Amino acid sequence: MRQSAGRREDVRESRIPLHARTGESETYSLRVQLTRQTAEGIAQREILKCQGELVETLSARAKDIRSSKDQRSKKIEKLRSYIADPKHGLSPLSAPLPLPLNARVLVTSIAADKSSVFKSNLFPLLLWFETIEATRPPEDDLAVIHPDYPIIFKHGDDLRQDQLVIQLFTLMDRLLRKENLDLKLSPYNVLATSINEGMIQFVPSKSLAAIMAEYGNLQNYLRQDHADDGALGSYGIEAGVMDTFVRSCGECDKFDAELSHRWLSRLLCLDVCARYR
Repeated sequence: MRQSAGRREDVRESRIPLHARTGESETYSLRVQLTRQTAEGIAQREILKCQGELVETLSARAKDIRSSKDQRSKKIEKLRSYIADPKHGLSPLSAPLPLPLNARVLVTSIAADKSSVFKSNLFPLLLWFETIEATRPPEDDLAVIHPDYPIIFKHGDDLRQDQLVIQLFTLMDRLLRKENLDLKLSPYNVLATSINEGMIQFVPSKSLAAIMAEYGNLQNYLRQDHADDGALGSYGIEAGVMDTFVRSCGECDKFDAELSHRWLSRLLCLDVCARYR
């Protein structure tokens, strides 16, 4: 009986993904690196600490705004007032900080006048981060700071599946590019900071209905800033712009995106169920 039980344990362990079995050793290795008393280790710990404090601050504010009974206009006013108050350390931040959502983006402040609250049941926050080029030292007077990285901070929604789906799209895009098939995909960033909140990169856009109402058709809209009278094969629109639009038009269909999300969710569920049967 003992031997059969041992075999069952071995079988169960063999079904566990390798990255899950090695997760503890990788975590321990990271902890060892962070606890080393070196300049790099100390600086890295300080960055992680500041990132954690930023997430906690945004989480508390998102929770308060969501639970508030105020009208949306009042919620926006309170959010902007909170961000603009220097004692909260958001405008500006105490020091340039890699954004948790995208560590390649170095943020310096949140633009209070640009920030807002969406009109939905969860009242997610729209936060415009001011950034600085990470390749330049923060003290460089020539570095340009401007509000150019907006994010959505949501409380009350589990974004872990969204994050996984975006990672799968990113992986597929890389594989397709290796086969010389560039679909001009631009997956936005998603980071689940807990089981019921997280950050999403906000992509400013205009609805198709608004474009049709203002310009009459898509061709006129694309010609507005990318006209090329000599481009006969692309309807008077720059060839590169037209090519990007045609290749990426599948991304613009929300319905198709939702279907893909369901298909991937079902695929993942079937894979997990089969793995642990």
